Amino acid sequence: MFKHFIKASAFSATLLTSFVSQAGVFTCDAIVQSVEFYGNGSSIFVELKHKGGWYLDGATISADKSALVVDALAAKHDGGVHTFVLHHEDTGDKKCNDNDEGAGKLLAIIKK
Repeated sequence: MFKHFIKASAFSATLLTSFVSQAGVFTCDAIVQSVEFYGNGSSIFVELKHKGGWYLDGATISADKSALVVDALAAKHDGGVHTFVLHHEDTGDKKCNDNDEGAGKLLAIIKK
């Protein structure tokens, strides 16, 4: 039941964000390589890696989504592939691995 709730929440966040702006909202399947805290935890970066071994664009966790830190740390500990719902505010970029736009804002993490 909880897994369905998370998926529905991620889907709702994706729809809401895509209707609000022209920003790129997309999903990536990846493994969490690291979770790094900067500035006394005010800035959080999640380093993502493809199951094939290459690095993907990372994700940032904003202060209003700080509950995702627990999910990111659990995904790192788990070591498995997860689906990440990401958001590029300034562009329509919807790619995970082009290292073009830098890190996307993390909206949700779903265990595969």
